[in-house]
Amino acid sequence: MIQPSYDQVAQEAFTPDSKVNTSNPDAVLFAIDYRALPLKLSLGDPEASLATVQGVLGYLQALRTGIKANSNAVCIFQSFAPPVEQLFGSLDRALPGTMRNLIDAVNRELSAFVISSGDVLLDVATLAESVGLAEWHNTPLWNLGKFAFSDELIPLMASTSRAPSRHSRQKPQGLDSRLDNTVWVA
Repeated sequence: MIQPSYDQVAQEAFTPDSKVNTSNPDAVLFAIDYRALPLKLSLGDPEASLATVQGVLGYLQALRTGIKANSNAVCIFQSFAPPVEQLFGSLDRALPGTMRNLIDAVNRELSAFVISSGDVLLDVATLAESVGLAEWHNTPLWNLGKFAFSDELIPLMASTSRAPSRHSRQKPQGLDSRLDNTVWVA
């Protein structure tokens, strides 16, 4: 497993001689937390919200382009678990420009992109909601070392993840020995 330095995702994807690209990975997991996305709150502004979502998707597509150009690895994108905190309670999901609304929109667009690109989606948002967002997000671990989710949930995440090897012609079946050469980008 190769894990680049904190907050170096773009540098690793775009630099041909980066640790990630020179490792000849079969797959690259973009283990990016919502806090690393260029999200701009725009409360009640549907046009600005759409622009933000398109900007985030463009950023993720650019990361994919860099990895494909420099290593030709399969890209595994995570959906984004929203934060526990809400500004307006139940209204957050419906009001354009709230963090919850933006993350939901990014996840929908990312899912559509992954289906059309032939890459892989790891649905972290659903996994986080199934265990509870308060359990998923561990504030002390985030403050300590920028860990995106509770370390106690790593086995759960790994057991539900599925991704193909570049050398496999099968549809994704499970996280197994085919991912021995996967690069986990955080």
